[in-house]
Amino acid sequence: QTVAEREETRREKNRASAKRSRQRRQEMMHMLRSRLHEQQLINQQLQQQLRNQYATYGQTTPASEQPQQQQPLLLLLHEQHQHEQRRRLQPQHQQQQQHQQQGLFESKVNDTLHEKSR
Repeated sequence: QTVAEREETRREKNRASAKRSRQRRQEMMHMLRSRLHEQQLINQQLQQQLRNQYATYGQTTPASEQPQQQQPLLLLLHEQHQHEQRRRLQPQHQQQQQHQQQGLFESKVNDTLHEKSR
């Protein structure tokens, strides 16, 4: 085998390899796009369900029992979840420190109120 033939064989192998890589990439992109599309449809359906539930909740609940600021349920759940996460992530001593600070603050407020009432 001459040098030229070996070079040609090497180039053909490289071309075939590149072609396979391109095909794999295209298949992967196609699969990811279809998954993304499915997920978007699911999300749309869930948002619609939430909107419907919230609408019916608004209609069936007397005004006196409805929350005053009508934040979307999703936002409330999200905030609640974040609060839970933060609480879980805080080390125990930090929580105790917070309780102590809260206690100090409350006693200061009480002292101030007591002073003013005199």
